[in-house]
Amino acid sequence: MIPCRMNNIKNNVLLFISDDLRTQLGAYEGPDSPGGTVQKMYTPTTQSLLLKRGYIQITPCSPRRSSMLTSRRPHNTRVYNNAPNFRKVGGYFTILPQYFKQHCYTTVGLGKVFHPSSSPEEHETWSKPFFRGTKTFEDKKHSWNAIPDHLVKRQRPLNDQQLADRTVKTLRTLEPQAVSGTQPFYIATGFYKPHLSLVFSESFLGHDRDVELPSNSYAPREMPTIGWSPYMELNSYADIKKLRVSSAMNATFADKVALV
Repeated sequence: MIPCRMNNIKNNVLLFISDDLRTQLGAYEGPDSPGGTVQKMYTPTTQSLLLKRGYIQITPCSPRRSSMLTSRRPHNTRVYNNAPNFRKVGGYFTILPQYFKQHCYTTVGLGKVFHPSSSPEEHETWSKPFFRGTKTFEDKKHSWNAIPDHLVKRQRPLNDQQLADRTVKTLRTLEPQAVSGTQPFYIATGFYKPHLSLVFSESFLGHDRDVELPSNSYAPREMPTIGWSPYMELNSYADIKKLRVSSAMNATFADKVALV
């Protein structure tokens, strides 16, 4: 085990990862932005560095996360799909939270930071037990489901709300030592939304906006096949299976389909 190395200046780090969130924030509004931007999420970006050309290198989840958290491209991590662990196929790379832990930070992980198949050894990465939350209404029956608010309150919050609540609690616990400069922290919270399944509190329907679909629904010509995701996961949900939709490139859903 490498002993931690203290430096004089310590900034605290709070990292949010949102699974499959596109550039649909208010800060991206403009002629090239997709329709249906989320205005309420605009404020944080007004005080931050906004990267408008931060392209992903590859489509699937695990390769993207492995790349970002190791600072290496997929051809170095050797992770091209969601199955392999980068440390087994690429190399024993130091990952971002591990680096902070080696520099005497308290590191805390919540939710989906790494893809499950590439989760690193917890004792080397995190100072506290990793918190994943518990699924309540999320299942393989519905790819989309609005849960009445009274049911959410009666049982337990949806998974992402559990993560948000635990993150706030962790911040309050670590705040005194962080503010005094005696113990800095690195907190990484990976939210599961807007990735499938789209299960949410019914009250959010009141914030719904019309989403403008692209005029061109086809894949680019001569696009490498590795760049196409056949939405196999979407087809794993019972309500989608009933539609018998092809996942072939350029196949589309029928218009005005109701999911029940």
